[in-house]
Amino acid sequence: MEGRVYFERGTIEDNNVARRLFGEAISMCPELPMGYLFMAQVHSVDYWLGSTKSPRESIGKAIELAQKSLALDNTLARPTVF
Repeated sequence: MEGRVYFERGTIEDNNVARRLFGEAISMCPELPMGYLFMAQVHSVDYWLGSTKSPRESIGKAIELAQKSLALDNTLARPTVF
């Protein structure tokens, strides 16, 4: 959840910190859907901040991770990434 603090700041640097923290959370608890959902949001923010070399790839990764989170728990209240 610490990653959310950084994610919500909306800067490139903070989004990168959130990416690292969510990546650690996924590594530690790959069975929990929220890590994938938050990582999906990080990738979509890369697109919106213009901090990605490939906007298409970032959006594709965001969708892939959101789908992964829903595959783990299809009752999530906020599976959107955009």
